Amino acid sequence: MGYSDLILAHPNLVSYWTLNGIWTDSKGSNNLTNNGAVFSSPGKKEPQCASYDGIDDYDATGNTGFAFGTGGFTVELWGQVRVNASVTYDTFIDIGGTTNGVRLLWYNDGSYGNQLQFIIAGTNIEKVWLPSINTWYHMVALRTGTTARIYIDTVQLGADAASSGNIQPSANVYLGYNTESGDYHLNGLLGDVAVYNAALTEAEIASHFNYVESATRIRRMLSFGVSDEW
Repeated sequence: MGYSDLILAHPNLVSYWTLNGIWTDSKGSNNLTNNGAVFSSPGKKEPQCASYDGIDDYDATGNTGFAFGTGGFTVELWGQVRVNASVTYDTFIDIGGTTNGVRLLWYNDGSYGNQLQFIIAGTNIEKVWLPSINTWYHMVALRTGTTARIYIDTVQLGADAASSGNIQPSANVYLGYNTESGDYHLNGLLGDVAVYNAALTEAEIASHFNYVESATRIRRMLSFGVSDEW
């Protein structure tokens, strides 16, 4: 079973964009309309991923299935940034705007330092984080009950945060961009973007992270002609 099979088998999956040479939603009906992004090789787990130039690239789709209300949900993706100097703003995903939706964005604006921003229905949850450039990270942002958490490579970033906002998206879903801060385009890569209508457990997060790491190691070993080390 491949990584995509693992994700697609989850009962609470709403949408899944592998970005492996396709802009389609492998689970739901939210197929992406591409605006300038290009496929790049290699991805973290797949042969390809999506590359955004930080200027005007993005992908857009509708918001079917993302009205989570006050319930639990998860946004999961693999991403990397190309620049981490001041001033930098990189939007990974925007689900329906900040007032009634969800956003995951990293920024370094010179005043507030390096922050990974998780916005849930107008409430900003910000955690200190400085990513290395051109490095893949497994990012998971979720809400379980009235608690919001962010995980980077299976490790929780900062403390729990309170969240009870009503998620009723009023705008489209964007990868690599958000409409409310029009210059916050991602300068980096995205792969395997998944959205669930429930919170992933820490065991599931670790399973997804470790599965991709194993697949990556196998692919690298095969590229060097090694076939007997696993």
